[in-house]
Amino acid sequence: MQNDNYLYIADNKIEFYQKKTEQFFEYILPKKVVEHGKIINYPKFLREFRLFLKKYQILKKFQKNNLYIIIPPNFNEIDKEIWKIIFDNLSLHKMKFIKETSCYNLKKNVLWLNLNQEYAYLTYLTKHQKETKLLQDNYLGINFIEQLKMFLDMNKNIKKIFLFGNSSEINQYCKKIESQTNKIVLYFENPKYYLLSHIIRHNLI
Repeated sequence: MQNDNYLYIADNKIEFYQKKTEQFFEYILPKKVVEHGKIINYPKFLREFRLFLKKYQILKKFQKNNLYIIIPPNFNEIDKEIWKIIFDNLSLHKMKFIKETSCYNLKKNVLWLNLNQEYAYLTYLTKHQKETKLLQDNYLGINFIEQLKMFLDMNKNIKKIFLFGNSSEINQYCKKIESQTNKIVLYFENPKYYLLSHIIRHNLI
């Protein structure tokens, strides 16, 4: 029996969905293993990932296991190579990358904000192409809201913001951003699982 698995990294967590059993799993990683949704310590990540798979007996239930990895906007070829090495070390049938931005309905004057506990990605359209900015909480002593306000001051054409992510304060951030920037701010039901849910619902594989 074949099973599809979906994985997303946010902050220091692995967010994982198993399609056959319709189960979400979450696994906390040690510090300095991942950063901004990317692996920065391959040996430690591989060890922890194996422990996670063993803990929930994820791969042993099915003959073939496919892994779909949702990748952040700044993913590059080196990041992909790291995942390919991990794939070769595990009993997986197939691995495929899915761009996070494939879940965005990018339009003129609209900003997509992926807000996590320690960082955020801003994605939007310019006249010529798609752009992404990385914000880090309290970077140079400036919090997310102030950084976002500075960004919006330089991009006055943005009228609407779609908000989702791993942050536990999405609702509060939505209200703060709306009151301090006079922009329309919308957030999704279960914002933590927006990417996984959207990809599964729309079969983006």
